Amino acid sequence: CDLFLRAEASPALRTSDPESPVRRGFWIDRQCDVLVRIGSTEEQEIFQEQAQLHQSLKIPGIAAFATSGVSDEGLPFLATHAVGQAASKHYKKNPTVHLITDHLADGIRLLWSLGTAGVAATEFSVEFCVMDAKERLWLQDLSQCKRTAAFEALKQNFGAAQAWCESQLNRIGPRRRPLFAKEKLHELSNFDALIQWCERLG
Repeated sequence: CDLFLRAEASPALRTSDPESPVRRGFWIDRQCDVLVRIGSTEEQEIFQEQAQLHQSLKIPGIAAFATSGVSDEGLPFLATHAVGQAASKHYKKNPTVHLITDHLADGIRLLWSLGTAGVAATEFSVEFCVMDAKERLWLQDLSQCKRTAAFEALKQNFGAAQAWCESQLNRIGPRRRPLFAKEKLHELSNFDALIQWCERLG
Protein backbone atom coordinates (compact mmCIF):
# COMPACT_ATOMS: atom_id res chain seq x y z
CA CYS A 1 0.00 0.00 0.00
CA ASP A 2 1.59 3.30 -1.09
CA LEU A 3 -0.55 5.51 1.15
CA PHE A 4 0.53 7.14 4.37
CA LEU A 5 -2.48 7.74 6.64
CA ARG A 6 -2.48 10.61 9.06
CA ALA A 7 -3.48 9.73 12.59
CA GLU A 8 -6.74 11.67 12.77
CA ALA A 9 -10.02 10.90 11.09
CA SER A 10 -12.01 13.79 9.59
CA PRO A 11 -15.33 13.87 11.47
CA ALA A 12 -16.48 16.84 9.39
CA LEU A 13 -16.64 14.56 6.34
CA ARG A 14 -18.97 11.60 6.31
CA THR A 15 -19.98 8.79 3.99
CA SER A 16 -23.16 6.78 3.60
CA ASP A 17 -21.58 4.23 5.95
CA PRO A 18 -20.99 5.56 9.50
CA GLU A 19 -18.51 2.75 10.12
CA SER A 20 -16.36 3.92 7.19
CA PRO A 21 -14.75 7.23 8.23
CA VAL A 22 -12.77 9.52 5.98
CA ARG A 23 -9.09 9.87 6.82
CA ARG A 24 -6.58 12.37 5.52
CA GLY A 25 -3.57 10.77 3.91
CA PHE A 26 -0.61 11.24 1.62
CA TRP A 27 -0.21 9.34 -1.67
CA ILE A 28 3.49 8.51 -1.74
CA ASP A 29 3.57 7.48 -5.41
CA ARG A 30 2.23 10.84 -6.64
CA GLN A 31 3.39 12.99 -3.70
CA CYS A 32 -0.01 14.56 -3.04
CA ASP A 33 -2.61 14.82 -0.29
CA VAL A 34 -5.63 12.57 -0.48
CA LEU A 35 -8.76 11.73 1.46
CA VAL A 36 -9.08 8.02 2.19
CA ARG A 37 -12.13 5.94 3.05
CA ILE A 38 -11.43 2.56 4.65
CA GLY A 39 -13.88 -0.33 4.82
CA SER A 40 -14.09 -3.72 6.49
CA THR A 41 -12.84 -7.02 5.11
CA GLU A 42 -16.41 -7.91 4.10
CA GLU A 43 -16.68 -4.79 1.91
CA GLN A 44 -13.91 -5.50 -0.60
CA GLU A 45 -16.32 -6.13 -3.48
CA ILE A 46 -18.36 -3.01 -2.64
CA PHE A 47 -15.22 -0.85 -2.53
CA GLN A 48 -14.04 -2.29 -5.83
CA GLU A 49 -17.36 -1.36 -7.47
CA GLN A 50 -17.27 2.13 -5.97
CA ALA A 51 -13.69 2.63 -7.13
CA GLN A 52 -14.67 1.65 -10.67
CA LEU A 53 -17.61 4.07 -10.52
CA HIS A 54 -15.50 6.95 -9.22
CA GLN A 55 -12.71 6.29 -11.71
CA SER A 56 -15.16 6.29 -14.64
CA LEU A 57 -16.58 9.73 -13.88
CA LYS A 58 -14.95 12.87 -15.27
CA ILE A 59 -17.44 15.45 -14.00
CA PRO A 60 -16.30 18.95 -12.98
CA GLY A 61 -16.91 19.40 -9.28
CA ILE A 62 -16.31 15.76 -8.33
CA ALA A 63 -12.96 15.13 -6.64
CA ALA A 64 -10.77 13.03 -8.90
CA PHE A 65 -10.15 9.39 -8.11
CA ALA A 66 -6.62 8.78 -6.83
CA THR A 67 -6.12 5.13 -5.98
CA SER A 68 -7.75 2.14 -4.34
CA GLY A 69 -6.80 -1.31 -3.13
CA VAL A 70 -6.44 -3.44 -0.03
CA SER A 71 -4.23 -2.55 2.92
CA ASP A 72 -1.68 -4.87 4.51
CA GLU A 73 -4.36 -5.62 7.12
CA GLY A 74 -6.78 -6.80 4.43
CA LEU A 75 -9.00 -3.69 4.58
CA PRO A 76 -10.26 -2.13 1.33
CA PHE A 77 -9.60 1.56 0.79
CA LEU A 78 -10.49 4.24 -1.74
CA ALA A 79 -8.63 7.54 -2.04
CA THR A 80 -9.55 10.75 -3.83
CA HIS A 81 -7.51 13.88 -4.37
CA ALA A 82 -7.91 16.37 -1.53
CA VAL A 83 -9.09 19.55 -3.25
CA GLY A 84 -10.12 21.49 -0.16
CA GLN A 85 -11.39 21.48 3.40
CA ALA A 86 -14.58 19.91 4.71
CA ALA A 87 -17.46 22.17 3.66
CA SER A 88 -19.36 21.51 6.89
CA LYS A 89 -16.61 23.29 8.85
CA HIS A 90 -17.28 26.48 6.90
CA TYR A 91 -21.01 26.15 7.42
CA LYS A 92 -20.50 26.26 11.17
CA LYS A 93 -19.13 29.80 10.75
CA ASN A 94 -22.45 31.36 9.64
CA PRO A 95 -21.80 31.49 5.85
CA THR A 96 -23.11 34.36 3.75
CA VAL A 97 -26.32 34.13 1.74
CA HIS A 98 -24.21 34.51 -1.40
CA LEU A 99 -22.09 31.46 -0.51
CA ILE A 100 -25.15 29.36 0.36
CA THR A 101 -26.91 30.18 -2.90
CA ASP A 102 -23.72 29.55 -4.90
CA HIS A 103 -23.41 26.13 -3.29
CA LEU A 104 -27.10 25.50 -3.88
CA ALA A 105 -26.44 25.95 -7.61
CA ASP A 106 -23.30 23.78 -7.40
CA GLY A 107 -25.33 20.96 -5.87
CA ILE A 108 -28.03 21.14 -8.55
CA ARG A 109 -25.40 21.03 -11.29
CA LEU A 110 -23.60 18.07 -9.73
CA LEU A 111 -26.78 16.06 -9.25
CA TRP A 112 -27.91 16.80 -12.82
CA SER A 113 -24.48 15.81 -14.19
CA LEU A 114 -24.52 12.57 -12.21
CA GLY A 115 -28.03 11.81 -13.43
CA THR A 116 -27.17 12.32 -17.09
CA ALA A 117 -24.19 9.98 -16.56
CA GLY A 118 -26.56 7.31 -15.19
CA VAL A 119 -25.51 7.67 -11.55
CA ALA A 120 -28.20 7.97 -8.88
CA ALA A 121 -27.53 9.62 -5.51
CA THR A 122 -29.65 8.77 -2.49
CA GLU A 123 -28.85 12.13 -0.90
CA PHE A 124 -26.64 15.21 -1.18
CA SER A 125 -25.35 17.33 1.69
CA VAL A 126 -22.38 19.47 2.68
CA GLU A 127 -21.08 16.58 4.78
CA PHE A 128 -20.22 14.72 1.57
CA CYS A 129 -18.39 17.75 0.16
CA VAL A 130 -15.29 19.87 0.43
CA MET A 131 -14.78 23.53 -0.41
CA ASP A 132 -11.76 24.72 -2.39
CA ALA A 133 -9.79 27.96 -2.06
CA LYS A 134 -12.26 29.74 -4.37
CA GLU A 135 -15.19 28.59 -2.17
CA ARG A 136 -16.50 26.20 -4.82
CA LEU A 137 -18.27 23.05 -3.64
CA TRP A 138 -16.79 19.66 -4.60
CA LEU A 139 -18.37 16.26 -4.08
CA GLN A 140 -15.70 14.19 -2.35
CA ASP A 141 -17.47 10.91 -1.67
CA LEU A 142 -19.67 8.74 -3.92
CA SER A 143 -20.55 6.00 -1.43
CA GLN A 144 -24.19 7.14 -1.63
CA CYS A 145 -24.24 6.71 -5.45
CA LYS A 146 -24.90 3.79 -7.76
CA ARG A 147 -25.17 3.08 -11.48
CA THR A 148 -28.64 2.91 -13.01
CA ALA A 149 -30.51 3.95 -16.14
CA ALA A 150 -30.14 7.67 -16.87
CA PHE A 151 -33.92 8.19 -16.70
CA GLU A 152 -34.13 6.63 -13.24
CA ALA A 153 -30.98 8.45 -12.09
CA LEU A 154 -32.33 11.84 -13.15
CA LYS A 155 -35.63 11.13 -11.41
CA GLN A 156 -33.94 10.13 -8.15
CA ASN A 157 -31.40 12.93 -8.32
CA PHE A 158 -34.14 15.50 -8.89
CA GLY A 159 -35.65 14.47 -5.56
CA ALA A 160 -32.22 14.72 -3.92
CA ALA A 161 -31.76 18.15 -5.53
CA GLN A 162 -35.08 19.41 -4.18
CA ALA A 163 -34.14 18.22 -0.68
CA TRP A 164 -30.72 19.89 -1.06
CA CYS A 165 -32.31 23.17 -2.12
CA GLU A 166 -34.73 23.09 0.79
CA SER A 167 -31.89 22.51 3.25
CA GLN A 168 -30.00 25.47 1.78
CA LEU A 169 -33.11 27.68 1.99
CA ASN A 170 -33.46 26.70 5.64
CA ARG A 171 -29.88 27.81 6.21
CA ILE A 172 -30.68 31.18 4.66
CA GLY A 173 -33.75 31.51 6.87
CA PRO A 174 -37.23 32.92 6.14
CA ARG A 175 -36.21 36.53 6.74
CA ARG A 176 -33.35 36.51 4.21
CA ARG A 177 -34.60 34.26 1.42
CA PRO A 178 -36.87 35.48 -1.42
CA LEU A 179 -40.60 35.47 -0.69
CA PHE A 180 -42.33 32.16 -1.52
CA ALA A 181 -39.04 30.57 -2.67
CA LYS A 182 -39.72 27.35 -0.74
CA GLU A 183 -43.33 27.14 -1.89
CA LYS A 184 -42.30 27.51 -5.53
CA LEU A 185 -39.58 24.89 -5.05
CA HIS A 186 -42.19 22.27 -4.14
CA GLU A 187 -44.14 23.00 -7.34
CA LEU A 188 -41.24 22.04 -9.63
CA SER A 189 -41.13 18.71 -11.45
CA ASN A 190 -37.83 18.52 -13.40
CA PHE A 191 -34.26 19.80 -13.52
CA ASP A 192 -34.95 22.43 -16.20
CA ALA A 193 -37.53 24.09 -13.96
CA LEU A 194 -35.24 23.73 -10.94
CA ILE A 195 -32.34 25.41 -12.74
CA GLN A 196 -34.59 28.31 -13.76
CA TRP A 197 -35.85 28.61 -10.19
CA CYS A 198 -32.24 28.70 -8.96
CA GLU A 199 -31.29 31.43 -11.46
CA ARG A 200 -34.17 33.60 -10.24
CA LEU A 201 -33.17 32.89 -6.65
CA GLY A 202 -29.65 34.20 -7.28
